[in-house]
Amino acid sequence: MPGSSYFSEPTPAPAPTVAAGPTVVPQMLSTGFDQLAGNCPDAANEDIDLITYAQTQNYNFDMSLHISPTIGCDADAGSTTYKTFVAQVGKATLTLNALDTQWVYGYAPTREAFIQSVYARLQAHYPSLTNVLITVAYGGQPRATLTYSGQGQPVYQDLS
Repeated sequence: MPGSSYFSEPTPAPAPTVAAGPTVVPQMLSTGFDQLAGNCPDAANEDIDLITYAQTQNYNFDMSLHISPTIGCDADAGSTTYKTFVAQVGKATLTLNALDTQWVYGYAPTREAFIQSVYARLQAHYPSLTNVLITVAYGGQPRATLTYSGQGQPVYQDLS
């Protein structure tokens, strides 16, 4: 027939089905604390408190706090064992992984003040800290550190 077209519209191919991957289960110990947050229940709880504090300062971090010694770390908060444990913690290593660019593009003096305040919070919770390392990372790269060796003032270094 003149003026008619015998071409038909192509049939769209069906969308590929994406198989659901396995659900990643958080690494939780039988005691109920998240191993990725800290190396004992008290460290994990302090880590969670620091994450919450960071959010009030407009920073989003995933953190991991490791302390030593950890003997008595899982004791009841009001017990003598717990008070002894908190008083004996001398070493803390805190890693903050920035989840967005707030840290990277933030004002340098504000970043330093924030890390100093995180250190002060750790010192308040563990008053015998004499060896502290706080590292801020973004995209797998260190962006800042704060170190304290038990003498003088903590040393902050902005690597951004």
